[in-house]
Amino acid sequence: MKARWLYYIAAALLVLFALGHQLGFRVVDPSWHANDVVAAMQNTHFMVQGFDRTYWSFFSGFGFFSTVFLLFSAVLA
Repeated sequence: MKARWLYYIAAALLVLFALGHQLGFRVVDPSWHANDVVAAMQNTHFMVQGFDRTYWSFFSGFGFFSTVFLLFSAVLA
């Protein structure tokens, strides 16, 4: 197998992982019993550069950044 095909396979897997991450990283399964933690993240407000933000918005932003990083890695592969 040529190295080119390994890069194609890696790129395809990275794209699939990015799609799965984007669709599922903010989903909270009730069987995890994490409802209190998620509610606390969504209700903890603080000011950042003049904007009212929550911890949940930072969590979501980092998840989006991770998805972009995975897609960028797929492009490089």
